[in-house]
Amino acid sequence: MQRIPVSAIVIFRNERRHLTRCLPALRWCDEVMAVDMCSTDGSAEEARRHADRLLRVEPQPIAEPTRVAAARLAKHDWVLLVDPDEEVPGELAEQMAAALRSRPDAGAFSLPMRFY
Repeated sequence: MQRIPVSAIVIFRNERRHLTRCLPALRWCDEVMAVDMCSTDGSAEEARRHADRLLRVEPQPIAEPTRVAAARLAKHDWVLLVDPDEEVPGELAEQMAAALRSRPDAGAFSLPMRFY
């Protein structure tokens, strides 16, 4: 799949086992930003292998302020916020790419979630 103009942001702390699946599944995004909150389990090294950018920040009690700060640094107007234990299936990535092409004037999209 051709990479599309979306900046994916994944914020993590000690999530190496999840990042091995999460980050490669985002390669359809033109930019993958990984934000490390002082991991000690090798998460940063895993992120460096798969992300376009790796940022390091101090840990916060909640991710939202860090998400806002990271979104300000994003390369694209379209931002996809993904938790480290989430994985975007290829079929959903294709649907998102099609939606962006067909609705360039859209302000937001709501994505389906499936919990396991």
